[in-house]
Amino acid sequence: MGREYTLYLWPPHCLLGSDGHALAGVIHEARLFHAFARGAQSWVEVKGGHPLTENYSVLRPEVLSRHDGQPLAQRNTGFLNTLLTADAVIIAGQAASHCVKSSIDDLLDEIVATDRNLARKIYVMTDCMSSVTVPDGAGGFAADFTPQAEAALQRFADAGMHLVRSTDPLEAWEGLL
Repeated sequence: MGREYTLYLWPPHCLLGSDGHALAGVIHEARLFHAFARGAQSWVEVKGGHPLTENYSVLRPEVLSRHDGQPLAQRNTGFLNTLLTADAVIIAGQAASHCVKSSIDDLLDEIVATDRNLARKIYVMTDCMSSVTVPDGAGGFAADFTPQAEAALQRFADAGMHLVRSTDPLEAWEGLL
């Protein structure tokens, strides 16, 4: 069974081929430049390929089996292995309260099952993500998931992951260089 969330009907967003799915231009350029400079293949992980299950996390859908116990979808074991064997993993994205949080939760589950010390190579760029908020039209919010994101970030830091900012010099990122 997947995580337990309050059910929300999200508007269509980040649909394959839409602006919401595309990488920001500077990120796309950096990815391509890195691939060229290092002679390394660059790829993009796509999530949400099964219409019968939500995919908050890039590492696994919320529901892995059908009502009768038969497989419905599977964990992204290839990408998990890539992350677990990388020298460092830098994480940023949307949304800190949902998709990024779920992806890091799944990565942390794998780290705990494999080797808790692997958490020290994870760098979460806190200023390169934001929580889901729903304005109420009167200057406030009908829904604000910031507290959930902040609690998750604290849990990740407590597990040994580094909370960093994009504006910090890389030399200040403990253990990176």
